[in-house]
Amino acid sequence: MGFGLVIAGFALLFNPVIHVVDLVPDALGFLLIVMGLTKMSFFIGKIEQARSLFIKLALAEAVKSFMILTVPYASGSDIVLQTFVFGLVEAFLFVPAVNYLFEGLSFAGLWYGATVMYEKKTFKRPLAKLMVKISEWEPAARLIERVTGKKYKKRTYAHKVEWITYVRDQVLFFYIFRVCATLVPELTELQLYDNLGEVSAFSRSFAYYKPFLYVILGVTVLVLGIKHIRTVSAFFKAVAKDTLFLKNMDDKYRLDVLPHDTFFIARGMKQSLVCFTSAVFTSMVVTIDDVNVLVGVISASFLIGAAVILKRYIPSAKIIIPFAAVRGVLSLVNLVLQYNYYAEYDELAVEFVTEAAEQYYRMASFECVEAAFAAVGILMYMFFLLRAIKKHLEICGIQHETVMYSKLSRDIETYNTSGGMLLLSSILTVINFILAGAYHFIMVDMTLIVIINTAVTLIWAVYTWHSVNVINAMLYDKEIQIF
Repeated sequence: MGFGLVIAGFALLFNPVIHVVDLVPDALGFLLIVMGLTKMSFFIGKIEQARSLFIKLALAEAVKSFMILTVPYASGSDIVLQTFVFGLVEAFLFVPAVNYLFEGLSFAGLWYGATVMYEKKTFKRPLAKLMVKISEWEPAARLIERVTGKKYKKRTYAHKVEWITYVRDQVLFFYIFRVCATLVPELTELQLYDNLGEVSAFSRSFAYYKPFLYVILGVTVLVLGIKHIRTVSAFFKAVAKDTLFLKNMDDKYRLDVLPHDTFFIARGMKQSLVCFTSAVFTSMVVTIDDVNVLVGVISASFLIGAAVILKRYIPSAKIIIPFAAVRGVLSLVNLVLQYNYYAEYDELAVEFVTEAAEQYYRMASFECVEAAFAAVGILMYMFFLLRAIKKHLEICGIQHETVMYSKLSRDIETYNTSGGMLLLSSILTVINFILAGAYHFIMVDMTLIVIINTAVTLIWAVYTWHSVNVINAMLYDKEIQIF
């Protein structure tokens, strides 16, 4: 049922994070959890909700990893803002995701005959133990008797609770502590220190102690992280050995889920369309110091993912992959060319410096080639997508004709609507990449091209997203709703 992947995913969250720098990317951990929950999510609603939130967490962490590129340009207040925003997003997504996960496991345990997860475990509470030891000290015991008027009774510092509840609480505690431990050192940047009051040679701002806070909180997170790994591993390993529970879950999956071929087709196509939409949105231009930091290799990677899924149903769709790969390589070349040029010159230098003009137009030419490969890859995906829709219409939906319902008419309507929207999206794709290729050539004479390009890309991306939603609503969503 994927419990091994869930253990690995939670284990990868053990390390401390400094600002947005995460040596073991949380995105990888959340993706492993998503993969581990996939089978159970088909027939347990709470697990599906948890899986959906973990996907969002993976995307948020991917963006967070990308923000590392902005660190050299960020001021102290920028770092605080980024840390706070990402910490808030992580907490607001992680807490309900974990709650849904353990609620789903609890429901599944009741429904499919689990026993291990409901065992009562005795856990010692260090703080309670300290209080009990103090109260057992004879003077303290007498004082308690005088204040309460009752004879002192020996208390216990052990605590019995269901294993599943304990593990959930420990996972939430560790992650929230880690988020806070990431934020606290950065808050030192908010101190108003400049020329307020008396400033002596021995005065130190709070930011001076930031490295010390990094070390102390980092070590604490590592210690708690080791405990976190032990807690999660012990629990999920025990659940994975609950024979009756696993057998009942496996029977449910084999008998009720696997026979629905169209369900898996719809799920795969929706994943492909999500990757495709991501490829479109990441084709936007986001510049820092005139260098596009939203490198085309990101969009190309999403398109390759979409094509890999699509080729399960239309094998010839694999031809998209080399075009997207070439586009990714060219985008990295363009990143280097942009960085080298804008490190010394701007657009105006083209008219006065011969060497600048050579570098600039070489860069512009490479971007034209990249735009051409990007456009071809996306256009081919839309072409093969329409072929896949035509193929899937034959096996999806109601399979019989009635006086009130004509499958043939409905399929023709769906195909024509999808084809019309993809045709308009293809036209917008061509316009977008023509302008993208011509961007630096036009920029020399008309700076307004920045606004025009951004507007065209936004219109193209939003319309493509709308088209994908319509296709899903007319064809694929209905096949998933059977569960």
